[in-house]
Amino acid sequence: WQRFQYSFMLIIINVFVLVLAFSIIFFRISNRLLSRPLQQLTTACAQLDLDNLDKVAVEFNDLREDELSFLGQAFNRMVKKLHRSNQELHKVHRQYTLDLEHQVQARTAELQKAHAELDTIFQNSQVGLMLLQDGRMITRANQRLAQIFGYSHPDEIKKSGLHAIHLSERTYNEFGRRFYDTLK
Repeated sequence: WQRFQYSFMLIIINVFVLVLAFSIIFFRISNRLLSRPLQQLTTACAQLDLDNLDKVAVEFNDLREDELSFLGQAFNRMVKKLHRSNQELHKVHRQYTLDLEHQVQARTAELQKAHAELDTIFQNSQVGLMLLQDGRMITRANQRLAQIFGYSHPDEIKKSGLHAIHLSERTYNEFGRRFYDTLK
């Protein structure tokens, strides 16, 4: 009976040692074949940034042809495509920016020319002209309007206000009722 117990204990110890050995071997193999490559891929994904696409890649140390290797290769191809697309996008963006700047400069020159032409017409018109804003305040008048009302310079009309060019408060109010909404 003791011999049987002793043999049984040896078998249990051997099974335990074998299970432990196989567990260690399995852990090391799975770590080498699965955990390390997944960790590399995870690290590469975490480092992925549009500014460093040329520096991110997954490299497996051994020449394998399994799913993880294919996944790493696909990841590297994706990163290279993203890098090329990002470079192309920057190139197109620079070109659009230059085109837009040229358009803005051209449009600004056109607007300045149109403003100068309108200002010339406004200032040299033989008709008295004025611009009103904010409750019938004169913001601009031409030289002809100043002459019509006996002023030497258009700024004098602006200082005296719209009341000064009406004969009375009644004509001021009547003018406002009839024309101000149209002139806004």
